[in-house]
Amino acid sequence: MFSLLNWLVRVSLITALTLTMAACGGGGGESSSGSPADAQSGAENSESVIWVEGSAVKGAISHGLITIYRSVGGNTWLQVGESVRTDNQGRFRAGVPADLNNQALKVVLSSDSATQMRCDVRPACRTPGGGSVIFGESFWPGNDLSMTAVVSPSADSFAKAVLTPIGSLAHQLALKNGFSGWEDYQAALRALEHEFGLSDGVLERAQIDLSQPDALRADSEMILSSLVNAGFLALAGDDRWGSLARVISNFEVVIARNGFLPSLSGEQLSPSAELVLLAASEQASNHRELISEADSEARNLDRALVSIDAALLNI
Repeated sequence: MFSLLNWLVRVSLITALTLTMAACGGGGGESSSGSPADAQSGAENSESVIWVEGSAVKGAISHGLITIYRSVGGNTWLQVGESVRTDNQGRFRAGVPADLNNQALKVVLSSDSATQMRCDVRPACRTPGGGSVIFGESFWPGNDLSMTAVVSPSADSFAKAVLTPIGSLAHQLALKNGFSGWEDYQAALRALEHEFGLSDGVLERAQIDLSQPDALRADSEMILSSLVNAGFLALAGDDRWGSLARVISNFEVVIARNGFLPSLSGEQLSPSAELVLLAASEQASNHRELISEADSEARNLDRALVSIDAALLNI
């Protein structure tokens, strides 16, 4: 569970490091590509269909409902086709009419009674009912989980949708700043990648499931991105929220009110980039404690920790 004491300890360490510097002058994991047969819709051989493919990994969200909408101006959207479900690895494939190429499409994951989410938080995840499941086990995330991405498929290809908590915040940020198309979502996604110290475009790559055995052998950028997204689930351990859905919702409310995600939390530990990064740092440390010094996974995690601390210092 997320530890407030550990947050405060890390804040103290980071503050001390900042003062010292001033005085001195100062992919692994399961693949989310492919076209799962049990998570698709549309006519496989129809030339009038283009495909929207993707994944929802926080860890893997299985049997989640994927619904696609087309924009009819501003924040008005109409559903396209029928909803499909993600497979056991969180992947999906849905067909949309070919005449929607080069148009903004909103891809929404929603949960219901059939949905399961794999715990990628060490040592355990809080469940919406107040219980807990250990790292690597699946649990029901509640009926109110929702994550959003915006894509723009081309006529001769397919669109790739990566559904993450940060992607949902980017959608809210784009709406607040006068969403007019896919480009606005992209700009919001780049802004949040920068805010969290992530490299440009990393949130458009299929995220790794940190609960999988070889996850920490992925490249360091993907490990860092997945740790930051896992930070949102770790925050569900806070009694103020209690579920990933309520964490995302509260962050979206803050963005809708301010027009941006605050960098710092303040004394109330309110939603901010700092809060997520501190949770991600604790997760990286929890993973690191279980790995031997000589392992390549240890080096990957060490790099992730350095990047997270650098992002905190730059806030």
